[in-house]
Amino acid sequence: MHRGHRPRNLRDISHLYISSSRLPGEEKAGSTALVLIASLESGPLRAWLSAGLAATFGSQNAAVTLLETGPGLPCAGYYFALEPDRYLHPVIDGGAVVDLEASRRIRVLCARDPALLRHPGTGHTTGPRLLLFAFDWPGSAGTAGLRGLLDSVPALAGSGGWEGLPAFLLTVSDCHRGAAEGILRDFEELFPGGPALALFPGRENAEAAQGIEPCPFPVEMLEGLGRRKPPASAFISGLAGEVLQRLGSRKGGAATDGSG
Repeated sequence: MHRGHRPRNLRDISHLYISSSRLPGEEKAGSTALVLIASLESGPLRAWLSAGLAATFGSQNAAVTLLETGPGLPCAGYYFALEPDRYLHPVIDGGAVVDLEASRRIRVLCARDPALLRHPGTGHTTGPRLLLFAFDWPGSAGTAGLRGLLDSVPALAGSGGWEGLPAFLLTVSDCHRGAAEGILRDFEELFPGGPALALFPGRENAEAAQGIEPCPFPVEMLEGLGRRKPPASAFISGLAGEVLQRLGSRKGGAATDGSG
């Protein structure tokens, strides 16, 4: 379990995923992974956490595309210091998209409608690629479930284009009052054996959906929610390392999981 202290050095462990597949002609298929960041209560943690992970992965020589959808504010553009008229644009205009080149290796797209999230490309043809998809999870009732959501995002290559990618599920809750059984069930069906982690404030023990490993994060980290920059801390670095390590441990077999 990720503990949030004495984090692994990302540069030491990134070879588990990042450097494992740099073969000529296989860069795109072999080095892309999907990180799902599901907010259970539509709170600000969705943007805060996804911005922090995107910035951390980008600093480790990964080409990162962060896709964020949902009505909750702020969007990730806030943490990358966009002016209010830009990061609020999708709220004011439901058909608007924030398209931000946050750095040489990080691209951020935010929209209320996932169908508006079209992959802009990163300009890089070599190196690892991470697709971070941050969204609000209302539960499967009345929705098409996780498959329907993923299929609705053109940036994930449309219907079924995401199948076969190594994937990691990260659920985040403002107070851990919401259960994640629905999304875990969908995730396991689509990405058999894929790793999953549940984040919630505090250090006390809390229940999590069966199959999701709970991981409390320090309450004092919430003080940084109002800062106009991606969070950077030992916890964020350690969490990013945990994601890479678990993706790396799955990489050998995940390329065929869920592909039929």
